[in-house]
Amino acid sequence: MNRTTLCMLLILVLPGFVSPLLAEQPEPAQRWSLDDADSDAWTVYGKVTGAAGVQEQSLMFDGHSLVEFNDSTTLTYGDAGFTLLAWVNPYALNHTQQMVIGKNRYALNEREWGVMIDADNRFRLYVWQGKWITIGASNSPRPGHWHQLGVVVHSDRAELWVDGEQVGEVTLSKPLSRTAAPVTISGINDNGRIRQNLVGAIDEVQLFNKPLNADQLQAAYQPISETHNIPFLAHGMNIDVDPSWSQQLERHREQDRSSIVFDGHRPNQLACDTTLRKLPDGSWVMIMLGGGDTEPVPQNRVFISRSLEEGMTWSPVVPIDLGIKSKNPDTALVPSELMVHDGRCTLFVATHDGTFADWKEWMTHSDDSCRTWSPLVPAPGRLRDRTFIRNHIVTRDGRMLLPFQHYTRVAETKSISNSRRFSAPTDPRNGVLMSSDGGKTWTEHGDIRISANDNYHGWAENNIVELSDDRVAMIIRADGLGGVLYYAESTDGGRTWPEFARPTTIPNPGSKATLYSLGGESVALLHNPNPRHRSPLALWISFDGMQSWPYQRVLVPESVDGPSGRLNYPDGFVSDDGRYLHFAFDDNRHRGVYYGATLPERLK
Repeated sequence: MNRTTLCMLLILVLPGFVSPLLAEQPEPAQRWSLDDADSDAWTVYGKVTGAAGVQEQSLMFDGHSLVEFNDSTTLTYGDAGFTLLAWVNPYALNHTQQMVIGKNRYALNEREWGVMIDADNRFRLYVWQGKWITIGASNSPRPGHWHQLGVVVHSDRAELWVDGEQVGEVTLSKPLSRTAAPVTISGINDNGRIRQNLVGAIDEVQLFNKPLNADQLQAAYQPISETHNIPFLAHGMNIDVDPSWSQQLERHREQDRSSIVFDGHRPNQLACDTTLRKLPDGSWVMIMLGGGDTEPVPQNRVFISRSLEEGMTWSPVVPIDLGIKSKNPDTALVPSELMVHDGRCTLFVATHDGTFADWKEWMTHSDDSCRTWSPLVPAPGRLRDRTFIRNHIVTRDGRMLLPFQHYTRVAETKSISNSRRFSAPTDPRNGVLMSSDGGKTWTEHGDIRISANDNYHGWAENNIVELSDDRVAMIIRADGLGGVLYYAESTDGGRTWPEFARPTTIPNPGSKATLYSLGGESVALLHNPNPRHRSPLALWISFDGMQSWPYQRVLVPESVDGPSGRLNYPDGFVSDDGRYLHFAFDDNRHRGVYYGATLPERLK
């Protein structure tokens, strides 16, 4: 194709379409056709692949990647203003900020402009005038469809155009800032932190060194009928509530039950990482992280309480003696999973120096329902270092799967709040341990990332559930990555996994969430459905393999300490008769609570 015959980026030559001749259209000062990820004109961060474009090929972005145009810091410095045009095909409207194209480095106080899909799922232009002023579209884009965006900057105003129509303008009180920030697409390279990433495709970006007029902008747009089939990796789960459940929700709430297991007081008020399990002898136990008033501190250790009445009464919480504290009282312990399988209990526990600088993962067994324990042995392979082992499942073919979150390194130890010191684990990797011989031997599978930034720090707590057709689904907490859970899926029973997890549409404030199989394609989710705060605590249920979540019920509206308190880390099991989801959670880090949530009748 002779591209010089096209006077603007977005006049398309496609099968069955003849573009008009526009002799009055100016030539762009810069044009990035984006036909191939490999180019001397830009630098790729993360993984970028090709897809069908508005002309030839486009670049497809997975929510962790971006392209930075080389030598682009001064491209929009002209006194006359500029026009920038680009095509975008979004794949997921997930209530996060997804940058299409921008020129900012927030961490360096370099703010100029950017056009994105904003958290309300609408296109919005941001321009910096000492503060952000914005222009927003009234409608959301259509996932899988091509949309043309136009940013027009005059000396006294800025305009946003979508699909050949002006959607608004704002007055500029001063010229836009001129910084050293590069122009990037599909995200912002914020001084090494890759953020605000797009899930979708971008094609045909053009820059004009003057504002185009309305006739030119309207002539530059021709609708594109070709669409993209949205990959499952980016498909947003349907999180709309089904109102037909409303009557049952109230009845279920009346049948719920709850009790207090532990109510802490200074100087040992901490309750954290609560885990509820039914043991081989029929008793229930709650395992938790306690000791001291907060974490991480050297006083932290593992505690246990037992119930002989299915959660209605509880024994006093006492520490589990694993022989660590007697050797070094300043070694902190953190429980991460209590696996009950075939008459044996296996506790996975981490030790560290009180800052996570010397972090090891161990396992110990009990054959008498958590009354005595075997000597600690390291977790398998590389997982003995900087790892949490999480909630196990047993697959239909009898294999045991244990999800893990592992970190490749730990950052420098620094002082944090409450006189604590912390060594931030970075570059989390997720996967599963697999055993086909009842836990005698284990193999490691998966090395899933949630960020392309090697220095990313976040508690990437994961959970898994088995679906149909040999699929295993994994959700991952993703701190600071848009306020949603991330998702990865294995299609061969947990043996292989994708390189990156993908954002879902499920809100999450950066907190552990847990999954429970209810049989077939039915899955329960315990979590905080709030992108900003760990409250409320809710039960969601999917009946179609996590594609939609029609059943949504708030179990605990707020903390005993009021709306600013946090409801953390629900973890438990489904009753044998399928009537209840029994779990424990911590209420604002000082109260361990048992809760029995009634399940819908159709699942029993």
